[in-house]
Amino acid sequence: MKQPLVLVPTEKEMQKAFRYLPNPERVQLSGFGPIASAIATTMHLATGKYDRVLLLGIAGTYDATQLPVGNACTFDAVACYGIGAGDGDDFQTGHDLKLETEPLYLELEATVQAQPLLLTVTSAAGNSAEVIRRKRKFDRAMAEDMEAWGVVAAARRFDLPVTVIRGISNIAGDRDHERWQIEPALRSAAELLKTLLD
Repeated sequence: MKQPLVLVPTEKEMQKAFRYLPNPERVQLSGFGPIASAIATTMHLATGKYDRVLLLGIAGTYDATQLPVGNACTFDAVACYGIGAGDGDDFQTGHDLKLETEPLYLELEATVQAQPLLLTVTSAAGNSAEVIRRKRKFDRAMAEDMEAWGVVAAARRFDLPVTVIRGISNIAGDRDHERWQIEPALRSAAELLKTLLD
C-alpha cells in the first residue's frame, strides 16, 4: 500500500521538529537547496512506495503582517528565483531568457487558506533590498524557501501532487538568528501536517 512521502530539508530542522511530527520515523531528508532536494525526491519516488509528497520546513516571510513569524501555511504555487542570468536588478529568470521548459509557476496540491506563492531561491535574501528586488519579479510571493521548487519539479516527473508546508521562522532578509523563531515555526508546521494527513 502506498503512503505519503514526508520530507524535511535538513538534520537541524528534523531534530527540532522531531517530537512534533506524526510518525517521525517515516520522515525523510530532502537535503538543502533546490538541487539536493530534487535529487533526493527523485530517488525516494523511484521506489514506487509513495502516492503524494509533503515538504515541511522553515521559510522567511515577505509580509510579517499577513504571514507572521511563528505561524505556518501552505501555498498554491511555487516559483524559482536565482537560476538564470545576472544579479540584483539585472536578474533574468530562465523564462525571461526563453530557456526554461518548466512552467513559471508550478502548482501545488490545493489546501484551505493557502498563500498564493512561495519563492524558492538559490540563496536566501541577505537584506531587505534583496527582498524588494525579488518581489518586483514575483509580486505574489509571500515567503521564500530553498527546496520546494526542486521537490515539485521532481514529483512532476512521477505525476504526484505536492503540498508544501512552511513554518515562518523569520522575516526574509533578517540574518540575525537571535530574532528567528525556528522551533515555534516548525511546531506550527508539524501541527498543520497532522491536520493534512488526517
